[in-house]
Amino acid sequence: MIYNIELQWISRLQEMIRSPFWDQFFILWNYVDSFSVVYIIIAAVWYLVNRTIGIRIFYLFILSWLVSELLKSLFHLPRPCQLDPTLGIICPKTLGFPSGVAQTATLYAGLLIIECRQRIIQLLGILFSLTYCFSRVYLGAHFPTDILGGIFVGGILLLVYAKIFPLFSPYSRLLSFLFPFAALLFWKELQFGILLGVAIGLLIYDLMKIKPTNRWSFRIASFIFAVSGILLLLNLGAFFPPLTIVLSIASGLWFSTIGVWCKPKTIDHR
Repeated sequence: MIYNIELQWISRLQEMIRSPFWDQFFILWNYVDSFSVVYIIIAAVWYLVNRTIGIRIFYLFILSWLVSELLKSLFHLPRPCQLDPTLGIICPKTLGFPSGVAQTATLYAGLLIIECRQRIIQLLGILFSLTYCFSRVYLGAHFPTDILGGIFVGGILLLVYAKIFPLFSPYSRLLSFLFPFAALLFWKELQFGILLGVAIGLLIYDLMKIKPTNRWSFRIASFIFAVSGILLLLNLGAFFPPLTIVLSIASGLWFSTIGVWCKPKTIDHR
């Protein structure tokens, strides 16, 4: 019954404001939750802001995806466009509830509130997240209840980030090796390889005892090499499927240790 009401609401929304401009505008927002964009954001925090926070955010997003996959499989609920194709400006083939995009949007806004002290940045983050959530309803990809579910799950994950993650900090390297095997329950070898490579890279980084530096030239170089390297390796995996596991491990290793190879003993900025 509630789906019928929501379908009518989405239909009326599109009748009121839909246009070619808004279609293209909100379709572009669809890429914000893409693999490449998320990695660029994580790399920016990891190498340009604070390495420790970057590592925590990396595993927060991994945990978010794991939880999303688990809940989608558990509830097994459709999207609006799957029930009424006329509403689907875009129509992902995956399940709908809870909205993974709403989870991601909540994490973006919440992390800015937790980690950034500038009020204007926090407000912009909230505005961005609300617009991102609205875009999924406009596109017919999610019901409003999907969005609310994603926001709720995202809020729980932010509590885990703020309250639970610090408690496990002494065991972080051990836990980093558990994530790849947890990923095997939901994903294919690509994600397993990336997570295993990152875990190995973090261990190497710690064993080398890198000293901190605040030199921006090294930070920027590390960021550029980290992003370009992992995207190159993953794209190579798409062209050479038999090498997917090897290239995905290499990409995770590259991503987490590029600072070591760029400038030994100077790149950590915790």
